Amino acid sequence: MIVIAFLKKFWTHLMGCFPKNRIEIPTHIDDNETIIRAIFHPIFVSSKKGLKFQAFLPGKSDDAEQRKRVSVYRKNYSTDSACKNSAISIKMNQQSYYGFAAFMSKHISNINELAGMTVQAKMAFTPMDISNKYIEIQNNKIYTTDKGIPMHAEIVYNKEIELDNPNTGHRLYADKLIEITKNSVYKDIEPLLPNWHQEEIKWKEI
Repeated sequence: MIVIAFLKKFWTHLMGCFPKNRIEIPTHIDDNETIIRAIFHPIFVSSKKGLKFQAFLPGKSDDAEQRKRVSVYRKNYSTDSACKNSAISIKMNQQSYYGFAAFMSKHISNINELAGMTVQAKMAFTPMDISNKYIEIQNNKIYTTDKGIPMHAEIVYNKEIELDNPNTGHRLYADKLIEITKNSVYKDIEPLLPNWHQEEIKWKEI
C-alpha cells in the first residue's frame, strides 16, 4: 500500500510538470503574456550586483541573424518545470544554470516607445523541435504537448550586435529590461534537480 501511495503521488507530481491539455499555441504573442528568460551564472548575473546587461543581449555568434536574437519562453503555454527542464539541458562553457527572470510581452513595446532608444526589438514565436531546430510555423500548428521546445520564443532586435563593439544601444535596451525585472528574478535553490519546486514564476510590479 505504501508503494502504491508513493507511485500515485509521484505520478501526480510528474503530470504537473507538463502542460495538462493539448492547446494550440497562437503565433501572435499577446501583450499580457508572461515571458521568462533563463539565467546563467556568471555570464548573466553577479552574486553581488544582480543581473548583468548580458542577460538580455544576443550571444556573440558568427551568424549575424543570431546576433539579433535572445531566447525566452512563453510561460502562458508551458509550466515552470518544463521551462526549467529545458533550461538545465542548455550547455554553456563554464556557465551554470541559475534561475529565471520574468517580464510581460508588452514591456518590449513600452521600451521601444521610450525617448533616446536607438535600438528597437519585438517578440517573435520561434518554437523548436527536439534537435533545437526552428519549426516552420507558417504551415504548421504548434501545440503545448509537442516534443521539443514548443514554448520557445525570442526577443528580436532590429540590429545585430557587432563583434568588438560596445553596442551601447543594445546595452541601454538590456538595462531597461533589467529595471523591469528587478523584482522578478528567481534564483533556483535546487539548480541541479529537475522540475521547479518554488513559488510560481511571474512578473512582479516594481
